[in-house]
Amino acid sequence: MFAVIESLVLADLLVFHDAGHPIKNQRPNGPSIGGVMPTAPDSWVGFNCVYSGLSIPIEFTGGLVVSRDLVRGLASNSLSRPFWAFEQVKELLFEHGVLVAAQDLSHVAATVRKEHLVQGILGRAAFTEDEATRAQIEGEFSAHYDYLL
Repeated sequence: MFAVIESLVLADLLVFHDAGHPIKNQRPNGPSIGGVMPTAPDSWVGFNCVYSGLSIPIEFTGGLVVSRDLVRGLASNSLSRPFWAFEQVKELLFEHGVLVAAQDLSHVAATVRKEHLVQGILGRAAFTEDEATRAQIEGEFSAHYDYLL
């Protein structure tokens, strides 16, 4: 997880550290990061090391699309979901880790859900293949994202 107040900071990190024995290592066995030792996760979700309270500055330049509140019925088994599958969508722009701009793009996600979804693989919702519509939606964002739609 990350935090943004005025700059981008790595707050918490969840990793799987196998130490050469991926099957046996379900306990936290990772190295110290920034003086923080890993703890065990609350539940087994594919990670065995939880680093909390890191507060490591991230010198990132570019854009991040962050979202929350998954729309009911658009859930999938994938860990990666498109921005339009969420009620709240924000774009954050950074220069060397400093937040320089933020915009609420929840209305764009709502427009995609209302006007531009088609039936995709296995009957799941998918974004239309129409190139003009893709260009229009991508144009709402300040930065370019390879996997936006």
